[in-house]
Amino acid sequence: MNSVFLSSIICLLVFVLIFIYFIFFVPGNMLFSAALKTSVIWGTFLGLNAGLISGGTTCIRHFSLRFLLYLLGYAPWNYAEFLDHVVERLFLQRVGGGYIFIHRMLLEHFAAMSSENSRTKRISN
Repeated sequence: MNSVFLSSIICLLVFVLIFIYFIFFVPGNMLFSAALKTSVIWGTFLGLNAGLISGGTTCIRHFSLRFLLYLLGYAPWNYAEFLDHVVERLFLQRVGGGYIFIHRMLLEHFAAMSSENSRTKRISN
């Protein structure tokens, strides 16, 4: 299972559990409407905080980075579709849960392009 997906499930689960706890078990002897209002406020506040601590910030960072890279044109939105397309074109080969280059010369070409770009950026700055 994808770690970002798992983090989002844990975040949501923690939020719901704390929210339910504050709705049903905390009110005590208060009037029902006041207890419900207080429980909803505290349950939401503490549930969101616990959810963010237990994986929510990871999900927000992940999707923010993906969205920014997509908007700037550096990466496709759907990586799985892109990688499947590249595998069909025989540039990459699927190995277990990852990918490798089929052609060694292509790998070396992309590695050389990356190092040339980084040298050019350092020189121009």
